[in-house]
Amino acid sequence: MDEKDRQTLNDNLSKLSVNCNFDYVLGCLENLFTERQLQMYRSESFMKKTEELKCQSLFEDIQTRGPNAFKDLLQCFKNTGHLTQYMILTGFHSGKTDTESRDEQEKVKKSRTIQRPSQSVYKMTSDPRGYFIFINNIKFQKLDERKGAHLDRAFGNLLIDMGYVGTYHQNQTKKDMRRLLKEFAAKEDLSTVDSLIVAISSHGKVNDSMELMICSSDDLDESDPILVNEVISLFDCCKLPQGQPKIFCINACRDDKDGRTEIIHRRNMWLDTFFLAPCFEGTTANRFEEYGSWLFMALIEVFKEHACDKDLDQMKNLINDKFEEYYHHSHKIQTLSFYKYGVSKRLFFNPGLYDQGAAAAS
Repeated sequence: MDEKDRQTLNDNLSKLSVNCNFDYVLGCLENLFTERQLQMYRSESFMKKTEELKCQSLFEDIQTRGPNAFKDLLQCFKNTGHLTQYMILTGFHSGKTDTESRDEQEKVKKSRTIQRPSQSVYKMTSDPRGYFIFINNIKFQKLDERKGAHLDRAFGNLLIDMGYVGTYHQNQTKKDMRRLLKEFAAKEDLSTVDSLIVAISSHGKVNDSMELMICSSDDLDESDPILVNEVISLFDCCKLPQGQPKIFCINACRDDKDGRTEIIHRRNMWLDTFFLAPCFEGTTANRFEEYGSWLFMALIEVFKEHACDKDLDQMKNLINDKFEEYYHHSHKIQTLSFYKYGVSKRLFFNPGLYDQGAAAAS
């Protein structure tokens, strides 16, 4: 086993062993161990140990079971529904509990070759790659606190590592949300980059017209709500060069009990627009208190590994795969709503690579 992986295991032995089912894990990994080791695990004296001590012994022993043992352990955690253990080892939780410790983990794999602009591929080579704004409402006047949502901030750190420049805002009133979004849409520097990203994480509700309303920190004013349509339409005439992509990631509870799923109504001026949201009829946007909202967890995991060589369409399927993994741990259902408006090209992020001599136009 690699020394770095061995250290990760040893640093987290206690945390890995909490709420870990020894029999499930051993059953998944028994082909890695010798018959003598298996007999020891099944001995009367060993079986008298607590579940946590048995798991700790297994995690210590697996460090001697070959170069692929760490990878096999990760796969075992996924297969047996031990999502917490899986996340501890893959970087979402390195033994610290503060936001900064997770922020440090968000490093994206860099591309080896630039996907050049063409009739079928967006130009994505500017430096910076684009600008983003992230509004994350966690505490409200009357609505429940979104515990764990402070960890969604790590998505902003990942975007920075992908070459974006942006700002993060927490617990904003309706007035301040509208002001921040309008100021971002009017930003002159958008004319110098190849893309923009708007990320919002909050409570939400679907109105009678089946439009998604986004809650501000001063709760939801249904007489004058912030609609997803309104947010997207602010960027119809922004300074981003014509033909360049706009990406909207909106994480908000939907709770559309009647099962209808059309939460945004397309406007004719929406061009080169991508919209991502967590969605399933009659459910809310799921969140783990320990790790944050499912949408941003999945975006981070997928973008870290695959933005280097896959386009956004390809990655959307991997995001749904992540939701499936989270389901096995929590038994909550969530799928990804992925809409494209006026899109006729593939969107590659090309992290780490820039074309200094090219203008931002497509």
